[in-house]
Amino acid sequence: MLLLNKIIRCCREFAGCKTLILFLSLASMSLFLIACGGHSEATAEEKDYYEEEYEIPSPDNLERFFDSLQNNTEASVGIMYYDDEQYKSDSLEVWKSIRALDDFQAGRKSVFPLQQVRDVLGDMVYFQWFYATHGSRGDEDEDGIGGRIFFRNYLEQVARLCPHVDYLTSIHTGDDVAGIFTGQEFSFGHQVTDYWLLYRWKGGYHVKYLSNWSIYEQIRALVDTSGNNYLLCYTGGGDPYMASLFRATLFMKEGEEYEMVCKMDNWPNVEQYALDDKCLDYNPQAMIWTVCDMRGDKKIPAKGFKRLRLVLDGGDSRFALSD
Repeated sequence: MLLLNKIIRCCREFAGCKTLILFLSLASMSLFLIACGGHSEATAEEKDYYEEEYEIPSPDNLERFFDSLQNNTEASVGIMYYDDEQYKSDSLEVWKSIRALDDFQAGRKSVFPLQQVRDVLGDMVYFQWFYATHGSRGDEDEDGIGGRIFFRNYLEQVARLCPHVDYLTSIHTGDDVAGIFTGQEFSFGHQVTDYWLLYRWKGGYHVKYLSNWSIYEQIRALVDTSGNNYLLCYTGGGDPYMASLFRATLFMKEGEEYEMVCKMDNWPNVEQYALDDKCLDYNPQAMIWTVCDMRGDKKIPAKGFKRLRLVLDGGDSRFALSD
């Protein structure tokens, strides 16, 4: 289908090709309908890889779903390889894991295929890291977008069926409510440049885009006096030289979903050199961050910096500066 679309675009550059364009358009539509096979749960459409929100599908046949994804979008299995033989072999492991997830979803297997999933995620994460740090591998996929589309959909389906968040990340709330996926646990310390929020949803976990390149090291589940539930994701900043990388984002639960309420990405608002020997201290009871100097093992509040306070107030929650 993608090939036909490219041909159509080329034909439009020439006059007198209306008949050919009409023919190819109809052929393209026919192939699309054949690929869908009448199974709406198995079809897939290309989505914005980054911040676009959409309804995550719950296909009852994952193998058919991912086959449709490759037929109807630019998606491709994104893994590192050195020759075609290795790619065929490693790609086969991806499809084996998809069939294992199908068996788990259908009740044919009672145990979640954790190791298979972790191995595949490790290969995909390394691929994402390589493209982000080394650029493209050539003409076959110049920016790695095909692998990124496949990866996002794979992570979404794995999370949807995953029984425990610590299966997928070591950064989690500790009560199986939520976590932050980076993939570094499965890929020898390499991680995707995008961070993904995972939170409990319909028996598994929902995947929500969190950030690109910004570092998130901590997540906490919070409840205010009105009973509103929140997820706070932030940079730890406890180590020297990390204070300048501080980020914090607050999500509030609305129905079954968590929606972003507020974020802070410009505190402490000073030149980076002024923070080179500083660290951040977070008081979880008061929900206050303080810029500190390290004196041995002790953190001493540094002079000349305002503190950052999180105020929980439903939809009006905010980050506020105080002396």
